[in-house]
Formats: sequence, C-alpha cells, structure tokens
Amino acid sequence: MSHWFYDFLAALGYSHPLHPVLVHVPAGMSIGALGFSILAALTKQAAFRATAYHVAVFALAFTLLAIPVGIFDWQRFYGGAWFFEIQIKAVLAALYLLLIASAAVIGRRCLESRALPVLYFAREALIKSLCRR
Repeated sequence: MSHWFYDFLAALGYSHPLHPVLVHVPAGMSIGALGFSILAALTKQAAFRATAYHVAVFALAFTLLAIPVGIFDWQRFYGGAWFFEIQIKAVLAALYLLLIASAAVIGRRCLESRALPVLYFAREALIKSLCRR
C-alpha cells in the first residue's frame, strides 16, 4: 500500500525509515506541554495552561501521523516481523495515544483540570520508555 511512496523517496535519494523522524515532534511537544504546565502552576498564568493544551493537541496530531507511518516502516523495513521490541513499542504507543487523547479531551472541557499536568508527566515517562527501546 505504501510502497509507491517509499519508492518515490528512494528515487529522490532518501532510503531511510520516516517514523524515527516523525516521532521527535510528539516527543518534543510532550516535553513542551509538561514545561508549560509547570510554568502555569508556578506563575498562575492562564496563558501557560492554554499553551500547554495547544502543544498537547499538536502532539496528538503528529502522533496520529507517526503511528501509521511507523506501521508502514515496520512493514517495509522489517517485513512485518512481530519482534518482541515491536510488541513493546506497540503497547507503549497505544498507551501514549490514550494519554495524549485524554489530555486533549480533558483540556478541551476544562483547562484548569488538575489531571492535565499528571497526564503530561505520564506521557513524558512513556516517551522515555519508548526511546530506550
């Protein structure tokens, strides 16, 4: 299904997986959301809380892009082999998606929710777990 795209990139001279490039965006945005959430707690500034939420939504958008690209990379470069490392990453990615989607839903309803900083921190912990594999 995605072979035409990888063939096109290879014709341009790019033959590497795309997923590792894309996952840096939600990883960085998770750090940003946590950082703005901490700033909001320290300064009591609503703008920092709103920025943390907007950064989390941006991370969700790129997560929704990175997951299918990761599946395409896995099929293209690993032949769809269900290695233990792939199984672990799939579980952690699902947990991360659940946390980031929860933060987006809760933040949309109530930016003052005390659950948001906890979700931001939990996402950051999952990112660290994903990056170690």
